[in-house]
Amino acid sequence: MISARRIVTIFLRRGGSGEFTKTADELTSSQVAHFQDRLEGQTPLIASMRSADEWFALSDSQVVSERLGMFRRIRLNDMEGVISPVGGRGFNEGKKHGGVVEVRLKDGSTLPINAESGGPFVALTNVFMYLTRVNRQRQRTLTG
Repeated sequence: MISARRIVTIFLRRGGSGEFTKTADELTSSQVAHFQDRLEGQTPLIASMRSADEWFALSDSQVVSERLGMFRRIRLNDMEGVISPVGGRGFNEGKKHGGVVEVRLKDGSTLPINAESGGPFVALTNVFMYLTRVNRQRQRTLTG
């Protein structure tokens, strides 16, 4: 089981919140309701609302997002790796200017998450790296 507390701790210690990206405690009640509806009743741990059609929310078992008119629901245990950031920028450029943190999924597709610059970019990258590391360790144990 992936610990909700651990996810939030990593997020806060590795960069934390920004203008759009926040922990559940920092969201407005209407934002929490919006994300809970999309998370099928689960409470978001971390979420970002750039606009009505560009957002994501992460719970302890799934991430949901809408970007470019496309809604996605991904189970956390389907995450396999992190490609960060895309578009030819290095990690430091993503940290300075923001960028897309791309999560590689077990089915070969990717989940792009638009991350704002500074702390949120670093924090989200670290959270997704943690989740994929837990999944790899779990997979090794099962195939072991």
